[in-house]
Amino acid sequence: EKKPKAKSEKKPKAKSAKKPKAKSEEKPKAKSEEKPKASAKEEPKASAEEKPAATAEEQPEASDKKPKKKKKKTPPPPPKPTINNASYFDIRVGKIVEVGQHPDAEALYLEKIDVGEEEPRQIVSGLVRYVPQDQMQDALVLVMCNLKPAKLRGIVSYGMVMCASETNGDERTVKLVDIPEGAQVGDRVTFPGLEGSPVPEMPKKRAEKLLPGFNTNAEGVCCWENTPLTLEAGVVSSDLKNAGLG
Repeated sequence: EKKPKAKSEKKPKAKSAKKPKAKSEEKPKAKSEEKPKASAKEEPKASAEEKPAATAEEQPEASDKKPKKKKKKTPPPPPKPTINNASYFDIRVGKIVEVGQHPDAEALYLEKIDVGEEEPRQIVSGLVRYVPQDQMQDALVLVMCNLKPAKLRGIVSYGMVMCASETNGDERTVKLVDIPEGAQVGDRVTFPGLEGSPVPEMPKKRAEKLLPGFNTNAEGVCCWENTPLTLEAGVVSSDLKNAGLG
């Protein structure tokens, strides 16, 4: 009875101890060591993600340069006209709708003149000694409209009433010019044969150089040099011949 008991106890113990321990310890260790290696290989991927970030930073720099190129391509402003004749003056028919004494100057009129704009223009004229006030009221006159505004005794004048004038010794005569019948308020004077068109504002130095060219000829026609001041209704004239005009 003792012998069979010893054989049955030794065999199963030896088999069960060796086989399961060898399999369970070797396989999991091999797998667990390979997983961190795979994570170590993922590090270059992080560097690959940094490259698009660098290109994204470069894009704003490229966009900043585009507007600068557009500014360089803008065409230069058109050259300013060579103002060398009277066609660059803006001279219109106007009607004096209001006239009175300048509050601070006895020799000056303060006028409101309709030249075809939304509101009458305020104009100061030194005509008190030469043209009676009742002749000024409602008169059709020539107005130079694009002279630089000037302050006369504290009041800004936005134009000039054109008159013919002559001097005999100590006596000076000044008269309003004659507007042809049929002319309308706002009609603009032209200068046939002269190239140019009115500028928004006549430079002061150019105006001073060109203004002495205005005159009346031997027939009393108002001219700039030899070119008549012309309206659709006819030429502007004066009963003062070979006189100054301004």
